[in-house]
Amino acid sequence: MAGAMREGVMTEADTCREFVTPRLIEAGWATEGHAIGEQRTFTDGRIMVSGGKVWRGKQKRADYLLFFDATFRWQWWRPRK
Repeated sequence: MAGAMREGVMTEADTCREFVTPRLIEAGWATEGHAIGEQRTFTDGRIMVSGGKVWRGKQKRADYLLFFDATFRWQWWRPRK
């Protein structure tokens, strides 16, 4: 990150590492029973069928998946234009 900061440009990963992840930890998401997943795929992609052919669509990814416990997850996407 020091190299990126010297040039005055932060990457998305730098921003997450410096601002988002620490705030999630402060909010208690890194305590026992909770977990933070970064840049995670959470679907295999929609199953598409056309003309007898079957394929999967694009997988969905989240910038952060927040796991409340083993049975409940909350996904968080980055706002996009």
